[in-house]
Amino acid sequence: MPRQPLQGARRAEQPSPVSNARLAILIVIAAEIMFFTGLVGAYIVFRGAAKAEVPVRAADARGGGSGSPTIARFTSTTAILSRFPVSRSSASDSS
Repeated sequence: MPRQPLQGARRAEQPSPVSNARLAILIVIAAEIMFFTGLVGAYIVFRGAAKAEVPVRAADARGGGSGSPTIARFTSTTAILSRFPVSRSSASDSS
């Protein structure tokens, strides 16, 4: 006589309701949400507890600037110049 499965028990050939990959992605997303919620919460608490107002741009208060515009100009110039080929004929003519 074949054995009958227990009431409510799943058979081994039935797929699980949620795949392992989907469960892992959901856990990672939940962890990211909790992490960034903690960061934003800490920022709000510490910003609210500050005694003095901090200028919007600390570089303006110091009298100095940041290097970001210089870096942006350098990288854009490099990107534009990379589109032009380097001619090798001038190097061979010098001999």
